[in-house]
This record gives sequence, structure tokens and C-alpha cells, in this order.
Amino acid sequence: MTAESRPIDELTGAVPDWITTRPDASVRVAVGYPDPTRLVITVSGEVDAASIDRLQETVWPRLSASVRSVVVDLTAVGFLGIPGLQLLTQAHMRCQQRGIGLRLVVAGHEVAHALHISGIDALVDCYPTLVEALDRDR
Repeated sequence: MTAESRPIDELTGAVPDWITTRPDASVRVAVGYPDPTRLVITVSGEVDAASIDRLQETVWPRLSASVRSVVVDLTAVGFLGIPGLQLLTQAHMRCQQRGIGLRLVVAGHEVAHALHISGIDALVDCYPTLVEALDRDR
């Protein structure tokens, strides 16, 4: 198992504080804090109109004053629809207003293409691995 494919808790030493585990969920979300100032949100599955509420319920409450950087790991996302792109755009704006750095981890061509077509990849730094995105803070 490579460092990039390990679950967040093995990679960073942090235990996710919340994970969706519903078997019928089209999207799974895990949240971890490698340290008190860094937030990692790992998303897998399909991000579309049916799953966007679950993602919003995870992201917005965690943009606290103590968080200085947020990494959204999209490597296991198979589909990123318009609602997901809108959420990432809103997250970029909220993070920018609060002085929080936002980074995306993108490995799949489909997700990278959606980010490019929407222009989000020009707004938010994208990295091929979680390790590289986290190393940006060091």
C-alpha cells in the first residue's frame, strides 16, 4: 500500500471524527484533523444533487476560526456534478474570506476535467496526492 492510498488515519496519524457509513449512500465523507489547524475532508463516490446535502453538512460547520487550511481529497470521487462544483466554489469564497487555505487532491481524469472546465482549478491549488497537499503547509 502506497502512502497516497492509505486511509487518512494511517497517513496523518489522525482519526477521522465523523464518517458516513450508510450502505445506500452515493457519497462517503470522512473528516480528520492532522493537527488543530488543518482539516482534511476525504470524499468518495458520486457528488451530485442527491448527495450534496451530506457534503454541505460536513464542510460548513468545520470552517472554524482555528482552522488555517482545508484539504479536500477527491481522489476517490467517480463523478463530480454541478452541485459539487458549486460547493467547491462556495468553499473557495468562504475560505478566502476567512483567510483559510483551500487545496484539492485530484487524481481522476473526469474530476480534473470538471474542475478545469468550470475554472475551479484556476482558483484553488490542486495536487495529485494527499501527501503533497499536506506538505504545502510545512
